[in-house]
Amino acid sequence: MLFGFIFTILTATFSLSSNNTVQPEGILPPYSSYAYERSASTGKIGQMTEGNTTRLQLDGWDGCTIHKVILKMHSNSKSGGGKLEMRIGENMAWKITDASFSEEAWAGEYTTAWVDIVQEMNMTVGNYEDIDILITASENSLYINQYTIEYTPATATCYTITFRTGVEQTPDPIQQSRIGAPVILPAWKDTADWYFIGWSESEIEEGDDFSNILVAGSEYIPKGNTYLWAVYSDVRENSAINDYVSGRYVMTMWNAVTEYYAHTGMAMCGSIVEAEVPLVAANLMRNAADKCCLMTKIEDDMIYELEFEDSTLTITHVASEKQIGYLDTRLDCSENKWQYKVLKDGSLGIYLTDVTPTNTYALRFAVSTNYDEKYLVAKVQRLDVANWESDGFWLFPIIYPRYTSWPFGKKNVYEDEETLSSILSEATYMMHLGGYVLFVKDKQKYLLPQELVK
Repeated sequence: MLFGFIFTILTATFSLSSNNTVQPEGILPPYSSYAYERSASTGKIGQMTEGNTTRLQLDGWDGCTIHKVILKMHSNSKSGGGKLEMRIGENMAWKITDASFSEEAWAGEYTTAWVDIVQEMNMTVGNYEDIDILITASENSLYINQYTIEYTPATATCYTITFRTGVEQTPDPIQQSRIGAPVILPAWKDTADWYFIGWSESEIEEGDDFSNILVAGSEYIPKGNTYLWAVYSDVRENSAINDYVSGRYVMTMWNAVTEYYAHTGMAMCGSIVEAEVPLVAANLMRNAADKCCLMTKIEDDMIYELEFEDSTLTITHVASEKQIGYLDTRLDCSENKWQYKVLKDGSLGIYLTDVTPTNTYALRFAVSTNYDEKYLVAKVQRLDVANWESDGFWLFPIIYPRYTSWPFGKKNVYEDEETLSSILSEATYMMHLGGYVLFVKDKQKYLLPQELVK
């Protein structure tokens, strides 16, 4: 009788379906994702001319062991070469230094027929690690048609989320109901001076910025046993306004394009590259009252000066001191006086009607081929203003909120008797909060149990 372990080897294949997309086949890890990009905007599908690249990025393979990678590729009949780097997290899993396709590192010959470039390995993907396969051509041309990965799936397990709040009480830990299932993040409570706005995968000191806020009530898929920290702000909500008066604002928009690329919304940002106005992903969310709320650090280059007159509007990027005009996506263009109307959803429609040729143009967001898909640019598009009822800009007045995971200070501990006595005698502020008493001394907050306070 033969005894031994049985390992399940699965295969996932990604075949190019266009210049910028791949079609997955086989069995992928549950809740995994993929992204493919090609630097060249012209040429045949999968073609890499000198200096151009293709890249496949895989996320959600945590715990899987990669055994083999097969690339279906070819060159020109008498030329073609380049290099390859495959990383799992920060670790190099496979590397081909710059070489001709006819060398053994690649196919060993120039060929226009599809051949398999094979790499054996035995590497396990760690928690939160991505797989990144980057191919760069140094000689015309390399072509790729397909990526195949043979792997052992991760050991199936349900993960638990434990919550940290910076105070004595916390929500109960939550375990996944089944392997790979999302959990619903709980709500939490405000304190005397700080307002709960969501959860973070890392602790946030007071004043630090945060990214990827996890909103209570949203779905979250843990990739291991995880701690989530409560995030508090000293501003209850930085809400959009519809009382449009001249001033400095962050401009945002919420539409199908922004939700697709950012999942939450976009904030307009004026970091100028070749005079264009890129837009960067920001934490724009809707609260229970269906208000647009900006939950992100406000950077200086996100700020615009809006000057409203009786019927016109001027938009100036504060950092560059340049205005947005209607010609393409450029700053400092002619015809800077926009018209505007308040739409039925409370947002602000910004448009022009007196341009040559005679058309109506609306200031909108559109994908730019000059940027990664995470970035968008301002662009004018034709629009029927009479039927325009929603999907305009939301304006956020410039408020600089602070954030923390420690609403009563990081020294939220029971001090020794001498220190406690000093705090109580010199406290500048005192408030009873249930079974606790809040003290403030030298701007440092302390939360102590009621029974310790004599």
